[in-house]
Amino acid sequence: MRGRAVLFVFVATQVLDGALTYAGVRQGLAPEGNPLVEFLMRSMGLFSALCFVKLLAVFFGGLLFAFGRITILVYLTVFFWVIAILPWLVVLAGV
Repeated sequence: MRGRAVLFVFVATQVLDGALTYAGVRQGLAPEGNPLVEFLMRSMGLFSALCFVKLLAVFFGGLLFAFGRITILVYLTVFFWVIAILPWLVVLAGV
């Protein structure tokens, strides 16, 4: 049960990061910090690139779940909150 909850929070974190990144980049508040994702945004478009990388993240998160690597999923979720979600929240709030 714990593993499913962790996977759910990881997926929700990916969705939230994608939505915040979309809002921030689309409004021109800040550029994408990952050069590979920025390249994909220029190549595929903002929405398509974010969908692609977030689906890829969820896929690999699912693999970690399937192989019982729940602790890694916890660390990755915290990592995304610290390096992606919290900074976007600050930028979008205008702080």
